[in-house]
Amino acid sequence: MISFILFILKPIICASKLASQPLADSLRQAAIAIGDRYGECFALQVKFLYEYYKPNNFRHFDQSLQAYMDKVLSYGMDRFYFYAVSMKTFYYTREKRYLEGFLYLQEQTNIAESRNNHYGICMLHRMTGVIQHSRGELPQAIASYKQTIDLYKKYGYTRNISREMLAIADCYRLECNYEGVVSAAEEARSYCVTQADRNNVAIYETYGLFMLGRYAEFADRCQYLKNNKLPLDNGYNIINHAFAACSAIYEHRDDDAVKIIDGLADISPVEHYRLYSAYYKFKGNYAKSIEYMKKVIMSRFNFSDEVFKHDANAKLDKSINELNVAMDRAQESERLKTLFLQNMSDDLRTPLNAIVGFSRLLTHDDNGLNEDEKKEIAQGIVDNSEVLTTLVNDILDMAEQRSRTANNGDLQTV
Repeated sequence: MISFILFILKPIICASKLASQPLADSLRQAAIAIGDRYGECFALQVKFLYEYYKPNNFRHFDQSLQAYMDKVLSYGMDRFYFYAVSMKTFYYTREKRYLEGFLYLQEQTNIAESRNNHYGICMLHRMTGVIQHSRGELPQAIASYKQTIDLYKKYGYTRNISREMLAIADCYRLECNYEGVVSAAEEARSYCVTQADRNNVAIYETYGLFMLGRYAEFADRCQYLKNNKLPLDNGYNIINHAFAACSAIYEHRDDDAVKIIDGLADISPVEHYRLYSAYYKFKGNYAKSIEYMKKVIMSRFNFSDEVFKHDANAKLDKSINELNVAMDRAQESERLKTLFLQNMSDDLRTPLNAIVGFSRLLTHDDNGLNEDEKKEIAQGIVDNSEVLTTLVNDILDMAEQRSRTANNGDLQTV
């Protein structure tokens, strides 16, 4: 019962002020008292979702999320665990911390695969697509979503397929591939489970038809939506506004259409340009339509650049600087090593040549040496052998010291 209450109240509590948090805490205590594990987990879920919707709040969000993840794992609720993973990935995506998101997904994918958790594997493939989608890496995102759909079919999660098809349709929208939008929507329809799912799919199909100039089919799908009025719940607010703009354009409500399109300028400049291109195409002003389509193309390039600069350039610059420092140290180390070997080669050759020369002289049959001379040469061999042994020992000591230093992680040149 408590879990049901929390499920119903969750959106209200998450959207309200901090004063409502004691309600979730008290319901959690009540759930613990009666052994309602789902109620306890829902209460923890409410707490991390409340932190999720607060801006610049990663530390508190992560702490409350980790408490939730630890609890659901202790209860063996793996599906809840991977739901939390997806929410953390959504947070990274929202904050444009894409590289961290990718690394986190890789770590969690290893966990899901080690446990052979099919739901987790599907979810993590999907979230890879979400990050790529947000970054504007649309072909990669489409491929990830399609891989997710294949996994859904393999593991029996077919009720989720229409959602991924909507994501693919949205990628095609961003690419201005309106045939792709319509095709993805039509394919999604066969996997819809509820009327709400069918309405969400119809929104994309209707939008794509309008952008293609297939106005009669557009009007037919609009009528379908009017006959099946349900709140939209597709998670893509932009497409809902875009559909409203298309309807206003088609019905010649120009003031409404312009107001809706201009309202998208700050939320999605590219969709703003796309809709104006469609608006002028509908009006027969093809020069203006082409002008806005050019803006769409330029904005797509700028978007990709901006995403890269925002997320990766600082980390890339830091990595390049670190690599440059390491390379400078390596080059200096190589220079000193070369200088050392050049000097040591002379030092080694001198006693070695003396030993070789003296040894050959002693072993020659007709060397003509008396006993005193032989003793003197033998002593020369011993003396030079000692010099050579000292040099070799010094080299070995230095090599051992360098090895110990490297193992300790010290980058200084020995």
